[in-house]
Amino acid sequence: MKINKGYFWLISFVSFVVFILDRIIKIYIMKTPLSGEVFILGDFLKFRVAYNYGIAFGLPVNYYLLIALYIIVLIGLVWIGTGYYAKKKYLQTVAILTVLLGAVSNLIDRLTLGKVIDYIDIKYYSVLNIADVMIVVGVIGLILWSYKSDK
Repeated sequence: MKINKGYFWLISFVSFVVFILDRIIKIYIMKTPLSGEVFILGDFLKFRVAYNYGIAFGLPVNYYLLIALYIIVLIGLVWIGTGYYAKKKYLQTVAILTVLLGAVSNLIDRLTLGKVIDYIDIKYYSVLNIADVMIVVGVIGLILWSYKSDK
């Protein structure tokens, strides 16, 4: 599946808007500490603030090592994304951009707060944020397009 440059810019803009939405929610949470939960879809999906001091699922890791890994991954994503864009692989570029924006949002939290703000609580899972969703969606997109291009 290929998209033209116009759709690339539209989808990139949507990714950037989602990034801004995540930042706005996190800034609101920092300025207005919330207590309790807000039920959205019954007990299945709720809004609850949690702080993640570690990596995925709160696994502990040294803070400075984590920041160094973030920077290495971000540089790699920019490099790979630039290569995809030069080859006019716009879907892959958008997927990389989406992962990059999600990672940058969480990095901003780590650098300013020393932790990541999570606020989407899904029953039987973990508490996450929109930036986490962006990362997962981007990675899934890369895997799917990689699988299709191999065929």
